[in-house]
Amino acid sequence: MAVKSAISYWRLSIWLYPGIQHAKAGTDAFAEVHFYTVKKEKTANLVYYVGKIRNVEVIKHDQTAQDIIQPVIGRYQADMFNEIVRINADRKGMDDHPFVAVARFELADLDFLDEPVLQPDFDLEKFKRFQPYEFEGDIETVFQNEPEDDETVFVAGKASQTAVYNKTTSDASVTIEKLHIEIVEALEQYLLPKYSVAKANLSIDRMRFRGNPADVVTEHSNQAITIYEVKTSASGRRNIRDAIAQLLDYAAHSGKIKVRKLIIVSPASLTTDELAFLKHLQDRLTYKVEYLCYDKEQEIKFHKQG
Repeated sequence: MAVKSAISYWRLSIWLYPGIQHAKAGTDAFAEVHFYTVKKEKTANLVYYVGKIRNVEVIKHDQTAQDIIQPVIGRYQADMFNEIVRINADRKGMDDHPFVAVARFELADLDFLDEPVLQPDFDLEKFKRFQPYEFEGDIETVFQNEPEDDETVFVAGKASQTAVYNKTTSDASVTIEKLHIEIVEALEQYLLPKYSVAKANLSIDRMRFRGNPADVVTEHSNQAITIYEVKTSASGRRNIRDAIAQLLDYAAHSGKIKVRKLIIVSPASLTTDELAFLKHLQDRLTYKVEYLCYDKEQEIKFHKQG
């Protein structure tokens, strides 16, 4: 089996087709496929590194694999078209070029960054879009594949919340995003008057920890911070598990800023078992961890649990 590494161009989704389709004959697999995307900014083309997929197997000429995947494609093709139409995107490309599976990989081998990394020195003339480029050696010779390790600083303000609607492609994801925004906006009101954007001690989706923005951060008078992470699942345990991973990541990249509290915010009221799970974490973590339950029907919409 010919195993290589490759660079590919990424746009809107995992766009393996152009790269794999034009790969050299006889290449059966790629050890890694790295992706970048291009954003048009006035007269400049800004390149961002997106991430990689390991152990990509080429199946474009594997008839057994095609016999398995084609009925699946047919079953979901109408849904794919409907999602394109729902977000007012152009489906012409899918009409002119029917979907074909050219590669397969395990989800565990998918490694995309939380935030794409700007590549100011990337040579688009050398690595043209929609073309595969095989390489050997360290990927760092082509991409800066981690965010700059800049000093973490508190950034007050509130990011626009409207852009999230353009990222969603299903009714379910739109509902989740709406609930997330609803909770964040209610939390902003709950933190008044002590913390506010006007007082420059409140950050909503603006402060970044190693390139990743936190939902809400408050700054205290001694230059310490409290970080809030909003989760919207109906399961308290899932929300605790998912939020605490992100909160600990933020805290680990807070630099010289002291972290006073890590607060999980969720619409799920904790069960007895979930409270015990929370207590287990609180007893073992160095950081002070709290849980705020959101209830839109109550006058005071947040109450602490645990």
